[in-house]
Amino acid sequence: MLYSDHSPILAVLNSSSRKPRKPFRFENWWLLEPDFQSMAKSSWQKSNSSSFTNKTKNLATDLKVWRKKKKPLHQQLQEIEHKIQQGQNKPPHEQNYNRQATLAHNHNMLLTRDAEYHRQRFKKTWATQGDRNTNFFQQAILKRTRKNRITFLLHEDGTTVAAPEDIAAIFTNYFQRLFTTQLLHQDLIITNTR
Repeated sequence: MLYSDHSPILAVLNSSSRKPRKPFRFENWWLLEPDFQSMAKSSWQKSNSSSFTNKTKNLATDLKVWRKKKKPLHQQLQEIEHKIQQGQNKPPHEQNYNRQATLAHNHNMLLTRDAEYHRQRFKKTWATQGDRNTNFFQQAILKRTRKNRITFLLHEDGTTVAAPEDIAAIFTNYFQRLFTTQLLHQDLIITNTR
């Protein structure tokens, strides 16, 4: 019998298969959108006679379409901030204070959605309610992304390799050598069951 301290792995090199589609992920800030409830209700009622599984699949599909029709939060924030600045640049007798109050309220709601978006992304459960320090959250996700990225490898001869294709070649060579090495005679454990 042969004994091994590692599990077998199947690696497909130079695969031509497409990347899998990202799974559906619900965004908490969608709940703060004014038209979310009506859209979700109509989607749910549309598949009223279907099973629960099919209802949720249809809702997920409708939510993806609904989300793509909306502008990104950062773009909405830029537009409303531009409108507020335009209104404030007018002379005092030409300013529409009711419009300014409405824009300020809408800006506040967008900031709330943006904070919720970042809170969910960065998985910081300890953030206090109402904390809108999105710069902190932005730095946290960047740090996490950098931490999970392989930027360089140290080659066997002591050189540093940083190009993505060279890093991939090192991994490929390592696993090819690992799975094609011949076992030495002394590594074999032969048992006689008779």
